[in-house]
Amino acid sequence: MNIEYLVIGGGGGGGFDVGGGGGAGGYRCNVSGENSGGGVSAEPALTVSTGIPYIITIGAGGAGVSGSGSFSISGSYSIFYNVVSFGGGGGGSYTGWMPSQGGSGGGSAGYTGGIQRGAYGTTGQGYKGGDGLGATYTTATTGGGGGGAGGVGANSANGITAKADGGIGVASSITGSAVTRGVGGKGCGDSATGEANGTANTGGGGDGAGSNDEGKTGGSGVVILRIPDANSATFSGITHTDTTISGYKIYECTAGTGTVTFS
Repeated sequence: MNIEYLVIGGGGGGGFDVGGGGGAGGYRCNVSGENSGGGVSAEPALTVSTGIPYIITIGAGGAGVSGSGSFSISGSYSIFYNVVSFGGGGGGSYTGWMPSQGGSGGGSAGYTGGIQRGAYGTTGQGYKGGDGLGATYTTATTGGGGGGAGGVGANSANGITAKADGGIGVASSITGSAVTRGVGGKGCGDSATGEANGTANTGGGGDGAGSNDEGKTGGSGVVILRIPDANSATFSGITHTDTTISGYKIYECTAGTGTVTFS
């Protein structure tokens, strides 16, 4: 039986104190005519057998930086069968913590005293985080935006209330309508407000934080499966929502670690 999938890892947490945005979770897709992350075309068709349990894991979002003695946490990976999407990298912090690599890379902190590079993403999953331009260039910069599934995070922006956008996501119509997922978190200026967590079940990165504020949490990942409507799927240990569109059954798996068996 051929199966179509969208597998997204958990987004990375945002950085502390003029922090960089968290990178989006890795984005892998094999829906014909669509894209995986990092500008790569959809992956090949996948054939599964009936009556055999296949592993599924839904990655959690990474926690943001909560203080000068801690660092942002990368998101956790999501898995379906042999398809692994890495968690997004955590954003950098002014206190010296570097951004992390991941499905998409975390953005660098601002105020670093020079150019601090954003972390790299993973080929076929996502893009690099934005660079932070420190005090050598200006005294009012933001952190860099986290990398997204569809684009590089923005480099540091000028202004204590400014934000640097995270990289764009990628749209998929696997559920029957186009939905964009895998957006990087925003890098934050010293006095910026309104930072947000990454959106749940999209692998979005968490925003960085302003002065002495806590970085935001990355959004959890998701595994979406589409199979012919003549077949069915049974899950163990997985929270899921089931829908049917013309010719297909769609299973959106939003939490847990367990298995799926097709019939």
